Parts: sequence; structure tokens; C-alpha cells
Amino acid sequence: MKRYVTLTEEADRAAIVAWWRQMNPLPGSRAPSYAGRRAELRRAMDPAAVLVTEGFADLAARLSDDQTKPDKLLPLAAAAGIVAHVGENDPSLSFAAQLAKPAAEVGDKPRLSTLRFAQLQQSHDLDLFYRRTIRAVKLLRGTANVLSIVDGVLQWAQEELSKHYQSDPRDRLRVRWGLDYFRKPSNRDQSEHAEQEEETP
Repeated sequence: MKRYVTLTEEADRAAIVAWWRQMNPLPGSRAPSYAGRRAELRRAMDPAAVLVTEGFADLAARLSDDQTKPDKLLPLAAAAGIVAHVGENDPSLSFAAQLAKPAAEVGDKPRLSTLRFAQLQQSHDLDLFYRRTIRAVKLLRGTANVLSIVDGVLQWAQEELSKHYQSDPRDRLRVRWGLDYFRKPSNRDQSEHAEQEEETP
């Protein structure tokens, strides 16, 4: 079964990755540097501050009208501010699964503790959710799944702010993140691999 996602349009998903890549060019790239925009986004203390940055204006201009409706702009700004802290995009695992990966090669202590993960899951305020998610990205040392973060932030806003929940409980964000975080690594890897195969044309 293909996983529920908030970002359903492939063009929007590609635009977000391209926008993120522009701010994080590959070594040796001759593309124009947008490090200043990235730095401005990283300094933003809350989604409202992200909303008025040049970097966010650029992202919004790339996305479909559906993703930039007035009621979606603040959550989208939160997502943009969070992924500005990602220095390396790793799409191999979902964001929640990455938070559960061991912090060291030896041992099984997750990068984000179960207590902090529970606090992240229990966030009901966008500013608080924003700060906690940035903290989680930093614990991953800036290596995270960009699209998984954006999709999760937008779904969080859909559920917590708009009170629009998926009819299937398995598709709700707390359940999706919880399953990915607590699933055994071998099962998690198989699930992610199967999901990527489903998304391949």
C-alpha cells in the first residue's frame, strides 16, 4: 500500500528539492550561491519571520497555487525554515525513522530520545513544533529527508490547525511517525525500500 502524503503533486515535490539544492549546491558547482538566503532562513525565530524572507518568497513562487493558498502559507513557511537547517538531503529513510537511528555506531540510543520524540509528537502550537523540529534536525547533524520533513510539517498543520484528519488512523501523522520511529531497523529499511519502489514510475 502506498503511503499517504500531503504533497501529492510531483511538480511541487521536485520544486522543493530544487529550491533546497539551490541553497545547498554540490561541491564544485558553478551555480549561483544562495547562502545568504539560507542564512536568513536559519536566523528566523518562528514561521512568521520566515514568511517575510527572500528565500521563502522564492519557494512560494515555484509551487502550485494549491500549496500557496493563504491558509497554507504559514505552515509552508515553517517547513521552509526547518529544511533550511538541512545540509544534506538523505531520502533513504523517513524523517521519523532517521530520528530513531543510533547516535553512535556502537549502541542503540536514538539520536532523538524517546522523551523528546514524544514531546515533538505532542506539540499543538506551530511555533513550538517549529523549534522542536529544528532541534531534531540539528541532532541529525543536518542530514535529513527534506521531502519527508516538509510533508510532515504540512500534515501536522492540516491536523492540528485545520483539524482535518485522515479517515484511516494509520495515515495520521502521529501514527506514521510513531511507527517509523519505533519500528525495528530491518523492518523499517524494508518498508522504506518498498515505498520508494512504489513511487518509481
